[in-house]
Amino acid sequence: MRKFIVLILIFVGTYSFAQTNIGGVINQYAAVKSINFCDGKISVDSTSNFSVGERILIIQMQGAIIDESNSANYGTIANLQSAGQYELATIKSINLDTIEVENYLINNYNTSGNVQIVTFPKYGNALIMNELSARPWNGIKGGILAFSVDNELTFSAGIDVSGTGFRGGVTTSEANNCTGAINNGNFYFYERGNWRGAEKGEGLSTKIIGKENGRGAQATGGGGGNDHNSGGGGGANVSAGGNGGERDTNFFSGDCRGDNPGVGGKFTSRETNRIYMGGAAEQAIPIIT
Repeated sequence: MRKFIVLILIFVGTYSFAQTNIGGVINQYAAVKSINFCDGKISVDSTSNFSVGERILIIQMQGAIIDESNSANYGTIANLQSAGQYELATIKSINLDTIEVENYLINNYNTSGNVQIVTFPKYGNALIMNELSARPWNGIKGGILAFSVDNELTFSAGIDVSGTGFRGGVTTSEANNCTGAINNGNFYFYERGNWRGAEKGEGLSTKIIGKENGRGAQATGGGGGNDHNSGGGGGANVSAGGNGGERDTNFFSGDCRGDNPGVGGKFTSRETNRIYMGGAAEQAIPIIT
């Protein structure tokens, strides 16, 4: 499986500017608690790393509506809602936990879909002296490397955002009552901790309480393998992820089988003015826009 993050690089202009050396994690992140769209005020979990006049990226990470039926359709995206919508804004004022931006917001975000704000540094010329990365996604914020360069960006080191996007399901070892091929679990969802199915990977839809485990895909996130040692599904983006592998065991041995591996993440349609992290997996791949 693969895990994607968002990488935004913007290059404009042809003028000469002083060079800034950059490296490591250059962004700051805050989870959005609520938005007053009429006043352009955004309540966040912390304003300590933000300042007036600073440019920020506002983006909704999840929130898509999926098919929840116990069938192969589980996880199919029925409505993207505001998942992936984003815009840039400038901070007008900061008061306690509230940030006010200069202009009206373009998009109608839903904070239940994990909206975050990210600082958006602007450089004239920039030299990557040390490897650039992003703060790992923790379920509410992170996973994004974003900045702009007006003139030249020079690479003396690389960009590595591996493992900083949506998180794969946690591997667990559970006692089970599975017997050969007789009572293998074939449901597309189970509650968290049920030995019948492993945890699903994260995707564009937040996990549903009571349906966190099992082979059904979590939107773009891969499903967890059912029963004994079947593989998890691969993450997806604009194409579907691959299904996990079955456990190879003799039908007549009496060993628990893994006939129902995780279903690969469901693909998303190409939409303008949206950026998605790919379905949960092992590695983060930058998407440059």
